[in-house]
Amino acid sequence: NQVYARICSSTSGSNGTSLSDSFPSHEIEWLATALWNQGVTNIINGNKTLGASWCKKSMQFASFTNERLEKQLSDLWTALAPTANLEISAIE
Repeated sequence: NQVYARICSSTSGSNGTSLSDSFPSHEIEWLATALWNQGVTNIINGNKTLGASWCKKSMQFASFTNERLEKQLSDLWTALAPTANLEISAIE
């Protein structure tokens, strides 16, 4: 949550720095991917609520730097949710 808050404050420009000054985009992309993988692992292991939460956070991080990654994760969620008996809206 602290990293997410720092990224949010960097994107708002309130502290005079840009997001790229605070966090390299490839690190945010890595973090989004790691969060996604954790979410999917939780879903596979039967903890669907926690898994959906990780996937949602992953897409929030992806939205800061890479529109393509955000779209890919959204498409993956659209395919994953029904097969895991989750609502697609569970991450909104």
